Amino acid sequence: MSKIKHNFNPMALREKHSAKARTNNYSSFWLDNGWDNNTSIFDEDEPKKGVDLVALASYRRAISNFVSIVTGEPDIKVTFNATGDSYTDGKKVTISSKLDDKLFDSTVGLALHEGSHIKLSDFDFLKGLENQIPQEYFNRAEALGMERHEVIGKLKNLLNYVEDRRIDYFVFSNSPGYKGYYHSMYDKYFHAKVIDKALGSKEYTSVEWDSYEFRIINLTNKNTLLDVLPGLGEIKKLIFSNVKNLNSTAEAFVISLKVFEIILSNLEAQPKVDGGKGEGKEGNEGSEEQKDTGSKGDGDSDGGGESMSGEGGESTDEKPDLSDLSDRQKRMLSNAVKKQKKFMEGDITKKKLSKKDKASMDSVESAGMSYVDVAKDLETRWNSKKTPTKVLMVKKFNKALAESDTISMINNPNWTYGNAEAYQVAIDKGLVMGTILGRKLQVRGESRETKWSRKDSGVLIRD
Repeated sequence: MSKIKHNFNPMALREKHSAKARTNNYSSFWLDNGWDNNTSIFDEDEPKKGVDLVALASYRRAISNFVSIVTGEPDIKVTFNATGDSYTDGKKVTISSKLDDKLFDSTVGLALHEGSHIKLSDFDFLKGLENQIPQEYFNRAEALGMERHEVIGKLKNLLNYVEDRRIDYFVFSNSPGYKGYYHSMYDKYFHAKVIDKALGSKEYTSVEWDSYEFRIINLTNKNTLLDVLPGLGEIKKLIFSNVKNLNSTAEAFVISLKVFEIILSNLEAQPKVDGGKGEGKEGNEGSEEQKDTGSKGDGDSDGGGESMSGEGGESTDEKPDLSDLSDRQKRMLSNAVKKQKKFMEGDITKKKLSKKDKASMDSVESAGMSYVDVAKDLETRWNSKKTPTKVLMVKKFNKALAESDTISMINNPNWTYGNAEAYQVAIDKGLVMGTILGRKLQVRGESRETKWSRKDSGVLIRD
């Protein structure tokens, strides 16, 4: 026993593998058995080196299947990004290679969200958005100090919000079993405690564009107050009473224009005064060095819930008693708002897979490698608990897999140390033996039947 490298630590194992410790309530259903079951009595918390390409390949396949089921589009590819942009390009779904964190559910939800956009959103319409905006809106916005490119950007943000609600309604209506993944996604990428706090504060209450944008993109939050801005209740009713009937991006844009009209009307009704942007401006100031302090992103806020349909935040007759945020909370709020806007623009940072790992994973997938559990019926002596053993199964071994260095027990034929000539002789001999065996198996599998052109039965016809 003195040679055993690990220490037996039952309390650590219980904490690590208890139900409370599992945060992926939905993904744990399809993750491999090793996610929920510990196959060893020893604590194996050693740091893992490199990337588990076999596990990544399994996750990608599973997420790809989910996307195909939800969208009904089997041609939508799910891939890891090695170079270029990380957001959806209208053709494929890109997922982060960091799948070893505690929120697999949010990764699945994001993939479903992006896949649904590929199925339902008109990316060509978005590219030509400027040509869809009536000149009247440019003129009115210019009178309020907005330049042409600002009008396009603001209308695009409104369209993104309405389009997201349309996409969410489609998924929730057609695949209600996937709601949990969506809620996890919004908790991670969109909701934060400081957002909940700010919705009940004096921040973003002055009648200006930033205030409307902040309040609109948080209409589904249960802490939303509709009385803090004129027309906000009308905007919410307009969006959520129509979202069920929207069938295209163009129809979503019509609603966005109507929302823009309401905002412009309220901005035009305000007396012109010199100065800044009011109370909401303070919430937009923040230092870049505190970028990651504003968003919890771990599901701390339940502002999502069933509110994707627009429930909550009803208007009241009395004006709410608004609180003030501290300077620290204002900085946190600024970062959280930036994170929300990035989400709406589809610009979500995802960890890239190196080109080397990407090539190796392609070899893993072509070889059909996966983890499987064997000896499932074996039981431990002390508690009769079944302890399956995880092994690596390779369905199709090939040269590309050997050269990928994925399986450490296999010598790469390109390595030159030692007796390279002897290695090459052994490799060539193995290839010859494999070819001969393959031909023998092919011959044995062939069906040899004599085909007769004459009929087995019939009647002789005499002239």
